[in-house]
Amino acid sequence: MQNETEKLNNVNEEVPTSQSLTSDKLKSMPVGKLLFTMALPAIVSMFIESLYNIIDSLYVSKLGQEALDAIGIGRPLIMIIIATAVGIGVGANAFVARQLGFKNRKKADQIAKTSLILAIGAGLVFLALSFFVPVPFVKLFTSNETIIAYEKDYISLYMAFSMFSIVSIVGAKVLQATGNMRVPMISQIVGCVTNIILDPFLIFEEFLGIEGLGMGMKGAAIATIIGQAVSCAYVLLAFVVKKQDVSIFPKGLKFNYKNVWSILNIGLPTFILNAMGSFTTIIINSILKQYENGITVMSVFFICQSFVFMPVFGLTQGTMPILSYNYGANLRHRYNRCFKLSLITALCFMLFGLVIFQFFPQLIATIFSLSVVAKADTVLAFRILSISFLPAAFSILTITLLQSLNAGFYSMSMSLLRQLGFVIPFAFLLNFLFGFKGVFYCYPIAEIFTLLIFLPIAFGKYKRSFQKREQLELLKQGAE
Repeated sequence: MQNETEKLNNVNEEVPTSQSLTSDKLKSMPVGKLLFTMALPAIVSMFIESLYNIIDSLYVSKLGQEALDAIGIGRPLIMIIIATAVGIGVGANAFVARQLGFKNRKKADQIAKTSLILAIGAGLVFLALSFFVPVPFVKLFTSNETIIAYEKDYISLYMAFSMFSIVSIVGAKVLQATGNMRVPMISQIVGCVTNIILDPFLIFEEFLGIEGLGMGMKGAAIATIIGQAVSCAYVLLAFVVKKQDVSIFPKGLKFNYKNVWSILNIGLPTFILNAMGSFTTIIINSILKQYENGITVMSVFFICQSFVFMPVFGLTQGTMPILSYNYGANLRHRYNRCFKLSLITALCFMLFGLVIFQFFPQLIATIFSLSVVAKADTVLAFRILSISFLPAAFSILTITLLQSLNAGFYSMSMSLLRQLGFVIPFAFLLNFLFGFKGVFYCYPIAEIFTLLIFLPIAFGKYKRSFQKREQLELLKQGAE
């Protein structure tokens, strides 16, 4: 018992009272107002990101349906890059927020610095992979030379310069852990706006009467890279211009593998969630390639569904540091209130998306340059796939809860079961039984089954985690 008390005292390294940390609001501001101020900037930035995805894809679709197919086939590689960045970022976010809740600022600072080293290392790995992965990958799905050329122009460049995106995402999530949501929001907006402005002039030979460079898919890739570089520069500048609660720059870093593991232990489930999404997309594309418009339909759906899911992911960016901090500070009532408000908000977003996808799918499909048959197939897929939206809201918040409790194994298992246990097997089975239409039902079935299994598991983990925190607090009080 004495050892447990000593450990807790070591964790609770006090910050001098003369210092006022941005993160102090995580324990003092009313929860509803706190969630609003924390989540709204992230929701806005994610909304801008989803809007960019749609506008960017609309420009690309003007090059022809083959260009959309190239994006759809290459999407899993982009998802792997984003999964890596978000995995490192979420791991750093949750651990930094929790250590600030423990009042262990020094540890939080070391974790933030370590996350930048990991981000740079990941960018170098993807730079090396960009030289020999994209073209062989696309040839697994098609022999169409036009699609292969588009893939080489876009995905190879995206991978080669992905360090800008990775560092930007990781830096933003470190700032969010301290309660700074404004800088990540602005960085996301300036990056997306830069991309949207550059896209038409780099892609087309003429736009709005102004002569462009006419670079096609390569122009789309360059516009994306420049936008990511601007976003990255803005995030890093925030650490230079104004002193933050933690620093991301390596000066003063005492690198050790325990800090690396602390990040990966929390971030690995998020990486697996997104990486498994990449693997699942590869399998689904391999099934759908036998149908004329199969890959096109899934590509358009993933572009449009971001309009619904991105704001929810933005919500969790605001939710995660609040939950993690208040778990670390053992403020159970604030933790509960934040989770309930977040869940209600996520359900509202998803319900709105469900209504749009169920009742107005023709309107959405019309904005893309698709054939008549492809539009009809897209409408069918939208109505089936959107059934998964409401259960997905519960799943996303359940994973966020588990990550805030440092329950990496459970959230990772949840992700694996959904993808490997349900989506892929049901995709093969339903394709065999019902053909093209059947493939899309695998997603709502997987969401519902996963939720039924993991809701009670998450609730049990929550109860045990707070009971342990309360016992440690009692030990500490007894020692004092």
